[in-house]
Amino acid sequence: MEYLNDESTPLIDKLWSRAMFDIADAMVHQKYSDIPVRLKELQQQNSGIQIHTEMDSRYVYIQLKDEKGSKTVLLPLQASPVGVWPNEKATAIRS
Repeated sequence: MEYLNDESTPLIDKLWSRAMFDIADAMVHQKYSDIPVRLKELQQQNSGIQIHTEMDSRYVYIQLKDEKGSKTVLLPLQASPVGVWPNEKATAIRS
């Protein structure tokens, strides 16, 4: 996950925090169309928030805005393997 800009506000952070699990689930299961649906639900519960989602061949783009700030998140479609510690290489376990 990359932040293109992070001039966030407490309201944006609250909404993003509430959406992260559902977004991660959609990304893992490649159900990208679930992302705008979930964000729209949260937007309806939080007046004053504008949400824009977009997707291309490399990323899902999510932009959250309110009157005082914004957050733009880039979620890569091709996730790289993650180790337990930063900079750790992922390895296969053999039995």
